[in-house]
Amino acid sequence: DGKPIPNANKTPFANDPHDPSKTISGKKPEVPGYHPESGNVGDTVDPDPNDPGKDVKVKYVKDQGSVKVVYHDDTTNTDISGVGYDSGEANDGTSVGYTTDANMSTLNGQGYVYVSTDGTIPTTVTGNQNTTVTVHMKHGAQEITPNTTTDQVPKTQDGNTVVNPHALKKEVSLTVSYENSDDKGFTGTIPTNASQTLTFTGTAYVDKVTGQMVNATTENGHLVVDNKNTATPKITWTGDKTSFDGVKSPVEQGYYLANISDHADGNNVAAIPNINKDSNSINVTVTYNPVGNIIPVDKDGHQIHGTTPTPFPNDPNDPTKTTSGTKPEVPGYHPESGKVGDPVDPNSDPSKDVAVVYVKDQGSVTVVFHDDTVNTDIKGVGYNSGTVDDGTTVNYTPDKTVSNLENQGYVYVST
Repeated sequence: DGKPIPNANKTPFANDPHDPSKTISGKKPEVPGYHPESGNVGDTVDPDPNDPGKDVKVKYVKDQGSVKVVYHDDTTNTDISGVGYDSGEANDGTSVGYTTDANMSTLNGQGYVYVSTDGTIPTTVTGNQNTTVTVHMKHGAQEITPNTTTDQVPKTQDGNTVVNPHALKKEVSLTVSYENSDDKGFTGTIPTNASQTLTFTGTAYVDKVTGQMVNATTENGHLVVDNKNTATPKITWTGDKTSFDGVKSPVEQGYYLANISDHADGNNVAAIPNINKDSNSINVTVTYNPVGNIIPVDKDGHQIHGTTPTPFPNDPNDPTKTTSGTKPEVPGYHPESGKVGDPVDPNSDPSKDVAVVYVKDQGSVTVVFHDDTVNTDIKGVGYNSGTVDDGTTVNYTPDKTVSNLENQGYVYVST
């Protein structure tokens, strides 16, 4: 306004040493809290050449400066809006009453992670100095696994989630079932690994700020978005195992292993490799057929009435085979050849019956009256049943014959 600056002293022009009627040029003085509107302190100020006693005014303006605090998103290389500080143009010495605490808390809540600060926030404004302090932040990343609750998954701006924790678990199972072809319940010992389950778990990383799936890395103990990794983010899957163990087929008493529906390895279910999260569960059925029997038959090949077929014993080391049985005891009969307990070999087809020919047990009963005096048998008396089946009733008593012989002069001695 052209008014003198308070407490600023006037500076007289110096005399011209060669001409007492003149003065010589001076210099712009230093004025605390002010600076020349143009030029600098120390610049030349010429006196009025026509009036050496006239004052020359030099316009000064107050020293002013500013302080700014900017929060920079290093992940997207943009400044974060809505936070920071700007003092505006302020006089030298103006107090800067700002700390990062509140803004930092806000940004942390939005998913940002502190990186570093360029410089120190001054406590006062310094005249003629515009100070900008940059606080660097990065997008934090959230690891998502099947154990993550849905409320822990960062959301996108429209409130959605791009990763579902429940979709990050996949189970693939192997089930081996055992059945008898005659629909009778299976009684063998089912192997402990007849039912197996492989579990695959996925891990994904989500940007805490944007809710989008990202690549992540650890910096200074914090999980952050890895913007140096340009690969398309994807879920990483791991499995506790990638193959099913082989399953040994058990022996079923009275039956032999006839068929394995799939993945057979000889008599057993094979180990199955290369299982992954996209594999389908596998069901295998192991079927058993009844084993052949030892059938007692008569000479005409007919099963002897009242007999029960005797199953061939199982081979304890091979569920597809049987071992030799023995000729059973059949009341009233005996094997046509050999004897009860002799071995009977199974057919090469374990389902086939083997017939063993039996014949009836037969015998006879004879009653002879002997004359001990002359040591000869007495003719015309006695009894002979002839050859008859086992169990035939003998309807004979010697009483009448003894009585008749005693009438003829014989005396009974003993039987």
